[in-house]
Amino acid sequence: MSSKAGRPVQLGCLMEPYQTWLEYSEGTEALVHLTHEGYWHISRYPETLHALGYSEEETAGHRWKADTAAVEANEGFPTLHAHALLGLWGAFERLVEDTFVALIVDQPELLESEQFAKVKLIRPGISGGFVSREDGSHGSRNEALLGGVEA
Repeated sequence: MSSKAGRPVQLGCLMEPYQTWLEYSEGTEALVHLTHEGYWHISRYPETLHALGYSEEETAGHRWKADTAAVEANEGFPTLHAHALLGLWGAFERLVEDTFVALIVDQPELLESEQFAKVKLIRPGISGGFVSREDGSHGSRNEALLGGVEA
């Protein structure tokens, strides 16, 4: 990959955004697998207690959890997968944003290319997720990305 100026774009600046996304994705995968297994165990818990000699009255308090877990598991875990997907989508959006920011911070001359001619970007000092604007006020990292787009 090279910039318009012919200078190679160093991709080392992308390691942090990619690593953050990778860790989140792997954590989500582990969460889904562990939750699958946990729901199956919970759905069988009253029967396990009954096999160990507990009475119906003693296991009744666990029935609601078991029934709820069994329904989710038998339906293929739609709620769990929906939540995981929302989280992964957000993480992917963050990866795209962080990749853009990392490239611009690493090589600000990329902003001078023709592709960015109609995009107004604020060139703040980015630190800790907040940015300093030219007028001295502060805003979020997203506000730092796009100050406005001309039609």
